[in-house]
Amino acid sequence: MRVVLDSNVHVSAVIKRESQPGRIIKAWRADSFELLISDLIMKEIDDVLHRDKIYKKYHLTEDRIKRALEVLRLYAVRIPQKTTISMIKDDPSDNRVIECATDGNADYIVSGDRHLLALKSFRNTIILQPSEFLKKIPS
Repeated sequence: MRVVLDSNVHVSAVIKRESQPGRIIKAWRADSFELLISDLIMKEIDDVLHRDKIYKKYHLTEDRIKRALEVLRLYAVRIPQKTTISMIKDDPSDNRVIECATDGNADYIVSGDRHLLALKSFRNTIILQPSEFLKKIPS
């Protein structure tokens, strides 16, 4: 199973490890699925985690952010961007998730973003909320 997690799922997993996104990351680390990621998604995760309202509110540290990003760098499948998609006009950064899924032949996109969830699927990739995706992972 090849999966792209939206940056909001990654951020939520870093903030609260016992959340549904945190459980998804644990399942990935237990080899329940193959995680696909692009450099642009990595950059967005880093940017969001460093926003003052996130960084301060959740008492994040540079070490915690570095560790989370390093795990992604080392173990996720890096997908080079080949495709450019401009489907979602209201939030262009959502297109990066679709691009990664397209270029990586993903089975699923997991997101909490309403623009992506409204699509339900794109080509052969199904788009699910974290709670729906957790049901797809073997327990």
